[in-house]
Parts: sequence; structure tokens; C-alpha cells
Amino acid sequence: MAGVPAGTWLGHQADWSTPFIALACLGLVALVLVAGCLPTTRPGSSHADVGANPDARAYVIVLATTALAATGAFAAFTYIAPFLRGVAGFGAGGVSAMLTVFGIGGLTGVLLVGAVADRHPRLVVAIPVTGQAVALAMLTAFGASPVAAVVGVLVLGLTAAPVFAATQGRIMHVAPRGTDTASAANSAAFNLGIAAGGACGGVVLALASVRSTFLLGTVISAVATVLVWSERRFGRTPVAA
Repeated sequence: MAGVPAGTWLGHQADWSTPFIALACLGLVALVLVAGCLPTTRPGSSHADVGANPDARAYVIVLATTALAATGAFAAFTYIAPFLRGVAGFGAGGVSAMLTVFGIGGLTGVLLVGAVADRHPRLVVAIPVTGQAVALAMLTAFGASPVAAVVGVLVLGLTAAPVFAATQGRIMHVAPRGTDTASAANSAAFNLGIAAGGACGGVVLALASVRSTFLLGTVISAVATVLVWSERRFGRTPVAA
């Protein structure tokens, strides 16, 4: 959450390569910590190796929700800086401040999701995805107002940032077989959504305007919202032992 505003600030202070060098150094530190501190467990020895409530259909819905939510978020967020400059009228300092607002909202959202995920595994996915669609719609419609832009970016951070954590938690409940493979698939869906969102947003930006990228993100996020709320309606699909 601190990385986006910090990377933007570093880029302004030096050049575009500095944030990447800093990220590589932090990644190396993380690698050393993971290798040295995490315990090694044998496959199949943990109670979390299989889903708590295996449900193949719910699993597919969660994967699709992850991909669509990430696509919608990054169709817009990839172009947040030109949006804030060109539509909301913020300068370079204002853009960095707004990215900090997004980070604060994101950190808060992740903490909230973590606090209630076990008690409300469906809602902690459905509510953030819905909130993401609402935030993007608000920015699309009212983003020219600086006040509305601040509120919209804060709500977007609060809702979009915890979506991946929420879906990973949900995957641990509904994985039809091994949770390691299931969570890896969810991570792949999220990264596919990031790439697809940035690419689709780039096409729309070239053909229309930066505001249109937020409209695209709103539409895709709305589809994800309908899908995630449909999980209970479609019921369970038995999983073969």
C-alpha cells in the first residue's frame, strides 16, 4: 500500500528506474526472510491442505470474480495519474497525495477483511467487489470535482485493495481439492486480470479518453458484482472423493 505513493515519489526525485531498483532490493530482503524464517511442512500434513467446504462451482465463481474484479480495477487504476491530472485537476504533488489516500484506504480495507473473513467468508468478497464498482462509478460520474475524487479514491482503496486477500481466503473454504493448487490458480487469475485490465484500458484510452477507462472499469466491476452475489443462488456442486 505504501509502494505506489513511495514509488511515484522516488520516480519524481530521481528517474523511472529507481523505484524498480528499490523494489528489487526489498524483494531480496523478503526472499531471505521467507527462506530463513518460514517452517517446512510435508505435503498433506496440514489441516489446510484441502478446502474446508469443497464446492467446485463456488470455486469457479471465485476464480472468475477474482479475474473480473482485477480487470475492472486495473482498467481504471493503471491510468489513475492522468485521470487525476486531466479530469480532477491535481498537480504532481496532488497525485502523490491521492495515491497515499488510496494506500491508506487499502491498508484499512485489508485489516477489516482480515478481522471478519472467518465469520463472513462470502460477504468479505461480495462487499469489496460491490464497493469497487460503486467507487469507479463515482469517479467516472463526479471525478471532475476534487472533493468527489478524494472520496472516490479513498473508497476505491478501501474496497479494491482487499479483493485478492478476500478471494484467497474464500478459496481456502471452497477449494475442491488441494488448496495449494487452488490458491495458485487464484493468484494466476488475479495477475491475468491485472494484465487484461491494463491492456483493455490502454485500448480505450487510445480510442476515447482517460475518463472512459474508468467507465470500462465500472462496467467490468459491475459484472463481477453480479457474479459474486450469484454464488449462493447456484448452490453446491458435489466434489468426488
